[in-house]
Amino acid sequence: MLKNFLSKVELFKNLDNTILEEIAGQFTVQVYLRNNVIFIENEKGDNLYVVRKGSLKIYRTVEDGREIMLDVLFPGCFFGEMALLDNFRRSASVQTREKSELLVMPGKIFATLVRQHPTIAFNIILVMSRRLRLANLQMESLALKYARSRIINAILRISQRQQNQESSSVLRYGINLTHQEIGDFSGTSRETVTRVVQELQEKKLISLKKRRLVVLDQDALENEYKKV
Repeated sequence: MLKNFLSKVELFKNLDNTILEEIAGQFTVQVYLRNNVIFIENEKGDNLYVVRKGSLKIYRTVEDGREIMLDVLFPGCFFGEMALLDNFRRSASVQTREKSELLVMPGKIFATLVRQHPTIAFNIILVMSRRLRLANLQMESLALKYARSRIINAILRISQRQQNQESSSVLRYGINLTHQEIGDFSGTSRETVTRVVQELQEKKLISLKKRRLVVLDQDALENEYKKV
């Protein structure tokens, strides 16, 4: 049931079943194919989105045309709320990485729910605080760490994100992540990513199975990230 799924989404945690049923009735389901753009940077925000199936990437395009990947979204993640709350335009673009199913709620309905249910507002504060901490860590990584550490950090962060959002274990199923995407996320070239991934495979910290990257030893991988 949609109500049960929403109860596990951070935005709607700790809400009564009756409220969750009300919220579930406000969503429509939309299916997008691989590489479909959901919205682009600087667009006006109209909807809240929750990922039910598939995965998407959040990115910004810089002046020279390169894409800087900011995050990867898996089932249970939500996005699009910022532009609805502050009335600014979209701060980044979102695109599907595979066929995906999204729950979509009109912005006006979402704003009403936030006003009516303080728990939702509190959940937003918690999520925003965590995102800010992660953004600060990412900025520190990009500014201070060598390319190797930035690549390891990208692998760790995205795998942990999926593990937190999905019931299946990343250690078992892995993440479908291309070398180019890791490069876009870590600010490094695809060639450098390939070299570091091969090294980590040789150390048996990660493996590649059917084009899926599997973290074999998360603690050891975190120690590798801390190395200068």
